[in-house]
Amino acid sequence: MNKFFFLILVSIAILGNNSFPQTFGIGGGLSTVTGPDAYTNDITSGGTGFSSGYHLGAKLKFEIPLSPIKPFGFVNYTHFSNDQSTPLGDITISQSIWSLGGGGEYNLFPGPVSPYIAVNVAYNNIGDLNIDGGDIVLENSGSKSRFGGGIGIGAELTMLVIGLDASITYNFLNWIGKDSGEETVTIISYNLTVLL
Repeated sequence: MNKFFFLILVSIAILGNNSFPQTFGIGGGLSTVTGPDAYTNDITSGGTGFSSGYHLGAKLKFEIPLSPIKPFGFVNYTHFSNDQSTPLGDITISQSIWSLGGGGEYNLFPGPVSPYIAVNVAYNNIGDLNIDGGDIVLENSGSKSRFGGGIGIGAELTMLVIGLDASITYNFLNWIGKDSGEETVTIISYNLTVLL
């Protein structure tokens, strides 16, 4: 985890370079787990039972003059939780994920509403599974750090004082660095960012 926060500090220093005009935003939204079964199955079936959770984050966009491409950097915090009654009693499972990454947006056409497609790569710190209320053991419950990526679509609305950035992204949390037998964790993020 210390390495993760060190990467955040280094990235802030790099992204703070004033070579290009920048737009900073804060936002959040809904994250839905799409796989694997170890995440989506109910607790009684050996999974965590995660369906959806929330995420909060910050985003920094860069403007390249006369280019439809906008590089960006981001940091996100995602949290999933599930409460379920089982033969062993009421059990609560939760997990948090920190993501630090960057990518690029390709604007399809300019205007006050500008749609785009985006790709990103990210360093993800997938936290421990916190289990309360029952003596159960789940696979891959320990904390781990992995590299992943995502692809998405979105649109940026430019207004007089602020802007809005709405997007949907399909993320692979552990594309690179998986242990033997470790399945790929995927989530869909529905996000709204206020650009300042």
